[in-house]
Amino acid sequence: MVAAEAPEDVAFIVMLAGTGLPGLENQSLQGAAFARADGVPEPLIRLNQKLERVQLEIAASKLGRQEALDATRMATEALSAEDKITLEIPPEGLPAEAFENLVSPWFRRFLALDPRTYLEKVRCPVLALVGDKDLQVPPAENLQGIERALERGGNPHATVRQLPSINHNLQTARTGKLSEYFLIEETVAPSVLALMSTWMKDVAANSR
Repeated sequence: MVAAEAPEDVAFIVMLAGTGLPGLENQSLQGAAFARADGVPEPLIRLNQKLERVQLEIAASKLGRQEALDATRMATEALSAEDKITLEIPPEGLPAEAFENLVSPWFRRFLALDPRTYLEKVRCPVLALVGDKDLQVPPAENLQGIERALERGGNPHATVRQLPSINHNLQTARTGKLSEYFLIEETVAPSVLALMSTWMKDVAANSR
């Protein structure tokens, strides 16, 4: 965002697990990725994604806070009895606090934000890295979004990489699950640091 709005102040960008899709799209993909990693059956993932999509669209809208809460509750109540049982929603519905996180100012801003509108304006060199074990920023879709946005903007200095066996924290990982984060002693994988430093040295050398 800074590079798009003040290009003279930014020499290059290294995107570490950055998104290339609107927050709403990424959040939907993230929820499905977490569920698959936990072994949730695909039909249940799709059903949950369908409800979540409606909730996220409400949260990303310009409705006032209370209006958004009411609309989210109504969307959940509108589910069929069979779907409520499948999703383990109690007959009396979910408590109001279950929807509070959806309407926090930060989250609503995140859902509505489309990073591609800024990426299309970036002209400086860009290195975009996402691990193939990243469940929070699913790599294939986000890297494609980043790459296409930079191409649309005519940026000739973009390097987009999906890193093998690397999680959202840029650690060497087996599953990428959140529960694994705290079991890994590595802060950042040496291979990631080496790639970043080599790329930055090359950019600095070419700018002289």
